Amino acid sequence: MAESEQPIVRRDGVRLLASSPGALVAEMQRLRASLRDTATEIRPDGCQVFVRDHFDGVWATGLMKAVTDLGATGIEINEWWASLAPDWICPCCQRPKAEIVHLSDGVLIAKAVEHHDHFTSYVSRSFTRDLGAEWGKNKPHLQDIQRQITDAFSAFSPVMICESCNQADRDAKAIVGRLLKVPKDELEYFSFSVDEIRSFIRPAGNRHHVPDDEKVVDVFEKKRKREVLRFRIETVDQQVRLAVQDVHWRSPESHPSGGDLYEGTWDVLHELGMTPGGNFDLLEFSATTRTGTMPANTWRRNRDRRTAAPSEAKIKEYLAARPHLSDLGATWRCPCCNRSLSAIIRMNNKRQPTMLIGPVGHGDDRIEVCMDCLDVWRGLAKEAGVERDEVTRSDVLAVIVPVRNSRHKLRSHVAADEQVAVIAARAAIRSEEAVRPSEGFYVVI
Repeated sequence: MAESEQPIVRRDGVRLLASSPGALVAEMQRLRASLRDTATEIRPDGCQVFVRDHFDGVWATGLMKAVTDLGATGIEINEWWASLAPDWICPCCQRPKAEIVHLSDGVLIAKAVEHHDHFTSYVSRSFTRDLGAEWGKNKPHLQDIQRQITDAFSAFSPVMICESCNQADRDAKAIVGRLLKVPKDELEYFSFSVDEIRSFIRPAGNRHHVPDDEKVVDVFEKKRKREVLRFRIETVDQQVRLAVQDVHWRSPESHPSGGDLYEGTWDVLHELGMTPGGNFDLLEFSATTRTGTMPANTWRRNRDRRTAAPSEAKIKEYLAARPHLSDLGATWRCPCCNRSLSAIIRMNNKRQPTMLIGPVGHGDDRIEVCMDCLDVWRGLAKEAGVERDEVTRSDVLAVIVPVRNSRHKLRSHVAADEQVAVIAARAAIRSEEAVRPSEGFYVVI
């Protein structure tokens, strides 16, 4: 090969480039075969989980098809994209992966990003501005204040979206600056939320979104975004000025709450085989009054709090001490959240590893799920005022984000409210259908 000639396939920084779509697909097929050999070699005996179902990458058939269909001669994929399953759909534009990928100078771009409210940066910089770069070390008790302020004034929680939707947020802010004359340094700490971005884009396959100027301005003005942003900035500044003087509203003490009590009680009752909602209610048996009963929505509390995961050594020790779990099989996964045994084990309130499996459903519909799914199952049923069997696996999955070695994260309180309403309405319909008129009498069927 002459020095001036380029190889058929080559790496160029973050991209894989080829002389033609066919050459690129051939290289992707080679990488797929290599991955298959590696995965087969290190695959645990009896494992029924496949890389192709949970991950994406330069080896994926879906991206090979996109390269062929769009005539790409290069491909660029980030790790967020590779971490998302092939059937992932962007929650903002509602497009599947096949419609999200797009060309840039002949290169297929496959990227996902974590969209967050840039106002969180303002809170962080305000503390550094007024308290100094080392404030976290000098006044560690104020870190809790910063977290509370950040949570209180963030417009939304971080969310995974496609790169095009994230770009639409940047483009929309440029529109606001140009048409409404909002200074760039002010917009630096502003972000549109997913529902707002969705309202001013018109999604199309395999291309970036183009925000509608009029709709962008409409959202910004109707929601009085500039006024609200200034209020947030002024309020945070005031709170930080007080914090400099060590004046704040947060007590330095922290003690167990009702939610903490719920978590500990739930774990212990599980271990005793007295899961709430079963045939025996220990708390009802023990107390003389229902006063002090935990609210129906207690299960939602502390969902964002993360505890340290048990070490691999502790997980192995835990499983070895409980041979009955071996009966489930090395490849068992919770049929609801799809977590493996080692991913379900977490630390309880006493900082000890715990992991329990419990039944839901009856007869042929009976399944064994992890304690965290069972917790949500029971919580949804209690809030909806129905029997636990009225709740389905789909109901649970609609409100949770499974987390390894931790309780499930709540997708959002809005999602939980909506699902509780769905469950209650569905149960009401079933109740009405169970009583039908027959020969002038109502017969329960």
